Amino acid sequence: MIRVDWPPNVSTGRHTHPGDEYGTVLEGTLISQDEGGEWKTYNAGESYHKVTGVVHETKSGDQPAKSLNVFVVEKGKPMVQPASK
Repeated sequence: MIRVDWPPNVSTGRHTHPGDEYGTVLEGTLISQDEGGEWKTYNAGESYHKVTGVVHETKSGDQPAKSLNVFVVEKGKPMVQPASK
């Protein structure tokens, strides 16, 4: 579990996780897209789920944001794996 302080206008870049990710926006707004899908906006108090192995990207808007993220990943595996474009 990690708390992320998102500066304005930053992006994770395209990536995957070797396990599920559960996120809740604590403050501000986050915008996320699963590969091939539409961009979705998550406001403070809203949660999202990213499924194992799905390529996705998350970014902040023009204001700072905070989120709480839980990763269910097998011990010894990396939390994040960059995805090619």
